[in-house]
Amino acid sequence: MLRRLVPLAGLCLLLGSVQPASTSSIRIVGPSVRIGEKLIFGPGTSLEIDAADGNGPSVAGPWTHGDHEVATVDPPVRFTVDAEPPAVSWEVADEARGERGKGRYGMPRRARGEDLRAAGLSWRLRESEGSLRWNPAWATAPDGTVHETLEVRSDMPEAFLRLDGVRLVNADNTVPPPRAGQVLQLRAEDEGSRVERMVLRTRTTADGPVLEVEALDGVGNSGKVEWRLQAAKL
Repeated sequence: MLRRLVPLAGLCLLLGSVQPASTSSIRIVGPSVRIGEKLIFGPGTSLEIDAADGNGPSVAGPWTHGDHEVATVDPPVRFTVDAEPPAVSWEVADEARGERGKGRYGMPRRARGEDLRAAGLSWRLRESEGSLRWNPAWATAPDGTVHETLEVRSDMPEAFLRLDGVRLVNADNTVPPPRAGQVLQLRAEDEGSRVERMVLRTRTTADGPVLEVEALDGVGNSGKVEWRLQAAKL
């Protein structure tokens, strides 16, 4: 379920609307979101305070991760700093979970015949959200080539990858090619300012082709997982 986050970056908060006109005004400088009654700052966000006594503006921040309060204004300003990136996780899932019971999962929309016959990687959640593909023949492309990019905008994003003749490898773990009827399910989660979007890219690097999965939260923190794409026996 998509929940809309209200960006507050650069917004001038005139506290005279909630307190006497003679008190300070505050400007939030940097990324921030409000979730319910909770105000959340990015790790580099600061406050510009125009003091009511005429002594001129001052700057408070940046702050460490966690809850904070600026008590030099009346009333005090309370907020939480989110300095932790979203976490990207994966698991092997039954293909029907990704398809939600609507036929074979993973075929790209309007795919060319050669793409359908070739081994590789593909994903499609709904036709309106596009598709992501990678063909092993693309591994010979120049370093830095981005082949395809897919963005899932949600605070609970998911992606389901079909891997045919491809394995994903990184320094920490190896994802075995899912068996017939299975897909690789990717998720991104964030307990602070919530995930805003998850971006999947297939590209070629100096070390070979990779799949990059990046999750970004509401205040700009980025969490990434990158796998090298290797050929595997079908």
